Amino acid sequence: MSKLLRALVAVSALAAAPAFAATDGNLDTSSSQGTVDFTTVIPQMVRISGLTDMTLNVTPAALQNKYFSRQDAESQFCVYSNVGADGGYTMKVDGDAGKDHPFRLTGPSTLDYNVWVSDDVSNSFKNYTWPGNVVTGYKTTSGGKARPTDLNCSGGKDALVHVGVDNKDIFAAVAGTYKGTLKITVAVN
Repeated sequence: MSKLLRALVAVSALAAAPAFAATDGNLDTSSSQGTVDFTTVIPQMVRISGLTDMTLNVTPAALQNKYFSRQDAESQFCVYSNVGADGGYTMKVDGDAGKDHPFRLTGPSTLDYNVWVSDDVSNSFKNYTWPGNVVTGYKTTSGGKARPTDLNCSGGKDALVHVGVDNKDIFAAVAGTYKGTLKITVAVN
């Protein structure tokens, strides 16, 4: 009975052992060869880079253009993601007014603005967003691009943030300089 018990313990120990298959070489007069398995785990990673500051140049001519009721600016940037073959990620944009407030510039008074985000630089108005909103389902391959294989998109851009200030709000604002900060967060899905 004890031999059977020892045999069962030995078999269960072998079954619980890692599946590595390293082998030793044989003693030989000319050469000996062994093998080792090699394993690594690459974690999900995401990075935003290449952001540029935006300046909204407001001119009387632009404000009088009857075809536009808003003044716009955008910043294109790189998102690297290794989540799946399509480089999946989420994006969230917050302003310095806080997540429960609209996007707002401060200056002589306040000036509200709208924000759109996109994972395709050819589509500036893909998703309207608001503070605290997480836009899901983004891919670094949107618009037919290849997934970036370096942290700087090989010098290219694959995402954007677009801002717009309504003309009516510009007309109501006091003259002066208005400033604000957008915090753009990308995260793995």
